[in-house]
Amino acid sequence: MRGIATLQDGRKIPVVLLNLSYDGCAVESACALVEGSTLQLATRGGVVDAEVRWASGTQAGLHFRAEPLGPARRSAEPTPRDAERMSAGFTARMKRFGRNCYAVPVPDFSVSGCKVEFADRPHVGETVFIRFDGLDSIEATVRWVGDRDCGLDFVCPIHPAILELMLQRHHKAA
Repeated sequence: MRGIATLQDGRKIPVVLLNLSYDGCAVESACALVEGSTLQLATRGGVVDAEVRWASGTQAGLHFRAEPLGPARRSAEPTPRDAERMSAGFTARMKRFGRNCYAVPVPDFSVSGCKVEFADRPHVGETVFIRFDGLDSIEATVRWVGDRDCGLDFVCPIHPAILELMLQRHHKAA
């Protein structure tokens, strides 16, 4: 996926995103990035502030800088959605403490959470881990439970570029 990095001095450089995770990515650029510097990374999915964690030649590892979630975001009471849900139609792996990992269909998702169809009913407020193909596990809190599905709230929202990559991978596989 291609993007634009805006450096601290205002220069804009094209980058290619590699090895995405929910809280960072590796990039390749025409000029070397400096470890410890900050930048803004823009893709078709949005803009995020990032810090260069490592740099080697034309490649660098970025860590997405997100504001910590406030106490209101972590409450068990219903809150309005803070991001648009997108239709997913793919499968992820869900892990509950003390239980085996199992596949769950994911009908929709956003940068801040998703809906899953469960095989083993979780409890509201329970912490679970969900793993999408090609990404690390994401910690989430169960916000609501229905007859056959539940809503998960990601503890750390994922970057819109990762959402876009997940959709691209799903469409290629379908």
